[in-house]
Amino acid sequence: MFFKTVFRKKKGNNSLELAPQKTEPKTRLEQLEEEINNPKTKDSPQKQKPKFKSSIKRLIITCIGLGIPIGFLYIVNLPYAAIRRPINNHAPVLLLPSQIIVENNFKKALNLTEQAEQLIDNATDFPDLELGSQRLQEGKIYLDNIPIIAQQELMGYGGSRFFYRSSFSGSQFLEMRRKVGELEAKIFQGNNAKTTLNRLETQLTEIKNQYQNSNSDQERRQIIQQWRTMLNEFNLISPSTFAGTIAQQKLVAHQLDFEDMVGFSANNERLATFVSTAQDFANLAKVRSQNSPYTVSEWSDIEDFWQKAINELNKIPSTDLEGYRQANRIIVEYEDSLRDVRLRKEREENSLRNFNKAEDLINNYRSSTVNMEDSPNNINRRIVQIQEIINILQDIDPNSTSYAEAQMLISDAQNQINSLKSR
Repeated sequence: MFFKTVFRKKKGNNSLELAPQKTEPKTRLEQLEEEINNPKTKDSPQKQKPKFKSSIKRLIITCIGLGIPIGFLYIVNLPYAAIRRPINNHAPVLLLPSQIIVENNFKKALNLTEQAEQLIDNATDFPDLELGSQRLQEGKIYLDNIPIIAQQELMGYGGSRFFYRSSFSGSQFLEMRRKVGELEAKIFQGNNAKTTLNRLETQLTEIKNQYQNSNSDQERRQIIQQWRTMLNEFNLISPSTFAGTIAQQKLVAHQLDFEDMVGFSANNERLATFVSTAQDFANLAKVRSQNSPYTVSEWSDIEDFWQKAINELNKIPSTDLEGYRQANRIIVEYEDSLRDVRLRKEREENSLRNFNKAEDLINNYRSSTVNMEDSPNNINRRIVQIQEIINILQDIDPNSTSYAEAQMLISDAQNQINSLKSR
């Protein structure tokens, strides 16, 4: 009986659980009609509105709560001593954000600047310089982000504040700025040198083509002169720049190319240039020597012109046998003229020296004979002094600038002697 009762209860329970799943069609239709006619009321907008307003209010309060301390931190970390100094003395931890930013900017700037320095100073090609310039500009951006104020105002006194120790220092900051300026100057000079080198390379290519296509000897001589001038311009590029180093290397190749292409005609042109230049100096020296007498300074200028003429002829190499013999014949003539000029200069110097000595004796004679009595001994002494002055003046060269004035002094001295003898 007990098992039957339990079994019936279980069966009854099962029937109760399955009963809702078995709905009659008519009952389900009635339920749908009831749902359509009497829909469930949802939460009205009036009930949602207070909930939305409360969310906005909480958001505003949160923003204000976060904004006030963030704004305060922003203000106290501004790079102004009037703000940072009291904060640094009483609550330095508040300055930690700006200190970290400065530290990071300084490290990045230092790293990029060192890379730029290595690329610029040890460049192996022009792309190295371009990359170095790029790294320098990147580092300068980080460096410019560091405010230029006193170190103790920015990072704390001595760069350390118990809890934070910085590798940044004012001296390193100034040193890096100086280094950046030097590297920028090197880049500027290097770019100018590169521009000059490219221009010379282009012009040399054009001149080579002109020389090869020219059929006129006169035109070729002009081209050779221009060619030689451009080769000399390679030496004007600063050797401290990378382009200057490349220019010296290319100059050797260009000179060999010049000798190969121009050859003997270039040697003749060089000989003619040296001889012509020497003749110009010699002619100028001859013109200057025509209206002597001259002062010592003027004779020195004439001497310099003769020396320059001889120096031009000495540039002709001994390997050029014909040109060397011709140059030596002219040098002998120019050296004779140079010796003559030096002799005249020496005579002018001696004459000027004697004239000054005579003037000193005249002044001494006048000062010593002002109150002298006209006794026979004094008269004889005065005559001897005057005769000494006359002897010195007679040693002055007739072709010197002092000769005319010396003759006037001799005449006056002779008259003075005659006057003394008549007493």
